[in-house]
Amino acid sequence: MLKPGGYERLEQIGQLFGKKEGVVFAGVDADKVERLVKAVQNDKHHVKAVKPLPSRKISKPVPLTDCFVAPCEEGCPIHQDITTYMKLAGAGKFEQALDVILNKNPLPFITGTICAHNCMSKCTRNFYETRVNIRRTKLEAAEEGFEAVIARLKAPEIATDKKAAVVGGGPAGLAAAYFLARGGMKVTVFEKEKKMGGVVRNVIPGFRISDEAIDKDVKLVAAMGAELVNGREIHSVEELKKEYDYVVLAVGASEQGVLKLEAGDTMNALDFLQQFKATGGAVELGKNVVVIGGGNTAMDTARAARRNRGVEKVSLVYRRTRRYMPADEEELVMAMEDGVEFAELLAPVKLEGGSLYCRKMVLGDFDASGRRGVVETEEIVKVPANTVIAAVGEKVPGKFYEACGIALDSRRRPQVNQDTLETSVKGVYAAGDGLYGPATVVEGIRDGKKAAEALWERFWLRIFSRCRMQIPSMGARASWLRRTSTSSTAPDACPATATVKTALRYAPTERIFLSRFQAWRNIRLSMWTTCAMNAETAGASAHGTARLIWISLLSLPMKKTWRTAKTRDSQC
Repeated sequence: MLKPGGYERLEQIGQLFGKKEGVVFAGVDADKVERLVKAVQNDKHHVKAVKPLPSRKISKPVPLTDCFVAPCEEGCPIHQDITTYMKLAGAGKFEQALDVILNKNPLPFITGTICAHNCMSKCTRNFYETRVNIRRTKLEAAEEGFEAVIARLKAPEIATDKKAAVVGGGPAGLAAAYFLARGGMKVTVFEKEKKMGGVVRNVIPGFRISDEAIDKDVKLVAAMGAELVNGREIHSVEELKKEYDYVVLAVGASEQGVLKLEAGDTMNALDFLQQFKATGGAVELGKNVVVIGGGNTAMDTARAARRNRGVEKVSLVYRRTRRYMPADEEELVMAMEDGVEFAELLAPVKLEGGSLYCRKMVLGDFDASGRRGVVETEEIVKVPANTVIAAVGEKVPGKFYEACGIALDSRRRPQVNQDTLETSVKGVYAAGDGLYGPATVVEGIRDGKKAAEALWERFWLRIFSRCRMQIPSMGARASWLRRTSTSSTAPDACPATATVKTALRYAPTERIFLSRFQAWRNIRLSMWTTCAMNAETAGASAHGTARLIWISLLSLPMKKTWRTAKTRDSQC
């Protein structure tokens, strides 16, 4: 009743009662009350969620007017055009939907399968009944539209003699390579493993995502023209800089987290997951396995151990309750469904005699993160354990960055320009888990895209700083405008035309305009000169003029007639 539109449910309630014959009250039916109580205890509409519900609000303030923004798109780290591809997919136009997805997301199969889907937590339908399954729709569009899209996808022609190297073939590295290649730059990705995919390929268990799905995303990146080199580990950025003009480091959080016990050894979670995939679930663990940790990696580890040959019991030890675990609720629920036992409010001490000795904890006051703190007690609890696997978080490779001469902050993470992700070494960028630590796949894509666009922006501005457009005299402009008013083809001699071609050619990640440039030959280009005149009147520089023209182009819908463009001169 208190949800949006709740009072309209009164009519629905009335219709339900209207279908039944009225009953005279003769007393409370104890059996019905008992059944009702039992039903309420298990009804999803009454039972609290495993974890506190996330905020449905968007991060930025809503404007005073024109507040029509899609919360799902605002919640997505890469701001995908969700409403557009959802509508296309709903109409069965999967190929067009995949085109929309690929404009900002080069890994639709991976994100359509294991994305943390923050978009769905922001979905307005949460206030009504249940969220729209955006992630599943993305995967459906990818599966149905892949063959058609990959068949016509062609690598753009190389637009510059500059070259870029990407170190790391995970989500961040693949995203950076995709957007750099789409802009027309020759880019090479170096991956130390035998196949591209990073943590998604080598660590996340196969029951969560298949190798075939990862392969399709890799094919999309390769189709854009990126060169993919497997089995080569890079140790020196200086060596790369001898051959490449720019370097994007997407090396992942490769330094293992360490958990030391008073007695006994632990196995690292990533080592276990890699062995699990390599052996098909035949790692020597014993009958009882304990996983320490409360994040998404801990859930994957526990679920994989539950499937491992010879394992009978898997316990997940965490010093808080499951309500305060950092793992997503979806991950927690799947772990519980797989039979993982949660040993809450326990802190590991030592592994001895087939048991993990843990100190009992109690919840304390709320801390700055909004979670309850914990307080130790003197009570010791024993948990059966032949093997203890520690999933306590990985760290960025500080030693690697230091060897490359990159400045680090107090947390031994690379210091970067937050707008461009460029490190202290000129022309070297950092992205993904290797920058901020373990994060989600879509956040890795965000960083890779951000680095690629910053790199292109830098190159693009340098091009125009060297390309000074000479504005013709008033007489020459008037003559040129007269000719274009009677001719369907604009003369190539017009200085504005050359500048626009250059602007389009080096527009960051918007190479789609180039592929359609020939189709525009019959469009009058007097608007370009008009833009140039306005910019000159305002005292704008030549490269600023070209940039304004490019921005004006991007603001125009692709399918609208260009006659409406003349009304947009004020944008310049």
